[in-house]
Parts: sequence; C-alpha cells; structure tokens
Amino acid sequence: MSRQIDRRAFLRRGAAGAAALAVGPGLLAACSTDGPGTDGKPGAGSSPRSGGTLRAAFTGGGASETLDFFNGPSALDLVRARAWHGTLGNLDPNGPDGVRYGVLQGIDVSDDLSTYTLRVRPGVRFTDGSELTSADVLHSLSVLAARSKLPVYRLAAANFDLARAKADGDLKVVLPTLRPIADGRLILCQGNFLVVKDGTEVFRKGMPSCGPFRLTEFTAGQGSAFERYDDHYGHVPHLDGLE
Repeated sequence: MSRQIDRRAFLRRGAAGAAALAVGPGLLAACSTDGPGTDGKPGAGSSPRSGGTLRAAFTGGGASETLDFFNGPSALDLVRARAWHGTLGNLDPNGPDGVRYGVLQGIDVSDDLSTYTLRVRPGVRFTDGSELTSADVLHSLSVLAARSKLPVYRLAAANFDLARAKADGDLKVVLPTLRPIADGRLILCQGNFLVVKDGTEVFRKGMPSCGPFRLTEFTAGQGSAFERYDDHYGHVPHLDGLE
C-alpha cells in the first residue's frame, strides 16, 4: 500500500511540476492578444497576435546548468528542454486516458498489462528536416532515459524493461513491463520524457530538435535564447522567441 501511495504522490508532484514549468505552445499562445478591453484585460472576441519575445528569469540557475536534460540537476534545465524538444505527452485530466499526447499519437496497452505499444505521430519533423521515427523514441527511452539517475527516469526504469524495448516499423515502439502495471501512460506522459534524434550523445546548440522553439544561444548561469520553430508538429507558438 505504501508503495502505491508513494507512486501516486510522485505522479501528482510530477503533474504539478510539469504544469508549473510548462513553456509549451498553449501557454505561449496566450501571451499576446489583439488588444485589451476597458478593464485592461484582453477584450471579448480578441484573437492571438503573433510576434514579440517572452523574457523570463528563473531562480536556481548557475554554472551547473546543462543542455543534457536527462542528467540536468535543476528545474531550469527542464524548462529549457521543454521549449526545445518534443514530449511523449503531458498529464491532462481532461484528455483520453488522463494524458495529452505529444510526438506520440497514442499508447496501446495489452490486456495482461505486460506490454505498452507507443504509436508515433506521423509527420513530426526535426529542425534538420528529418522525420521523427520509432528509432528516435527508442534511443531516447532505452539509451538516454535508461541510464539517467534522475528520479523521474528511474521510475520508468523500475516499471518498464527498457533494455527489451524494440521498434516495430517506423511508427511503433513495443515497451515490455517488468510487472503488470496499469498507470504506464501516466509514467511516460509526465511532460519530462522528451525525444531527441537517434544516436544523440552530446547535447549542444544547433542539434536537431522537434519542440516549439529552436535554441540559438546558451551560456550556463547566464541565459538562453530561442526562436520559434514554424514547422512544429503541434500548435506553433505566437511568440517570435524566448529569452
């Protein structure tokens, strides 16, 4: 019983943290409107307006900041990564199965809860023009997430047999469980599981990404800059950039 309570508490904290740290297109799309009403709030019927740069400051940064979010020690590393890379999905109580999918189109679960099949969304492209496939999801999960020491990724490793995950064609990843679990979708779609290109080992400015923004500048302890990625698979942000 205590293990279940701890597990649910972890997922709840993950949901709250993901919501607080989210810099996804939904939030960014709401940062600009056609004009305020008489009370200083957006007027009724106003529509989003493109343009502008959102500048934000976060505590907790410093020389330890890293672009490798699989091993990044601070919340700021995740904030940066969520702007830069596509997610498997995000927790959403109003969505099907309690999640809102990102680079995935859906997750199917076998009747005996022993296998999760991740269905990749067709047509998702990295900033270098290549199409995201099951190989990219598999590398991000079974290589990068599997060897991370961060608690959020260790939870996945404790429930899924990441070493036995395999691609089934270009658009499916078959992920066995270590024991029957019913909340695997919630574990995988916390907003922390981001996808990078197959073979990625070094995280650097200019690497291919598939999030809503491209990273254009980064100096640990000083700041980052992003520009909008107009070919993003989801809602393209209205903002021109982030700093």
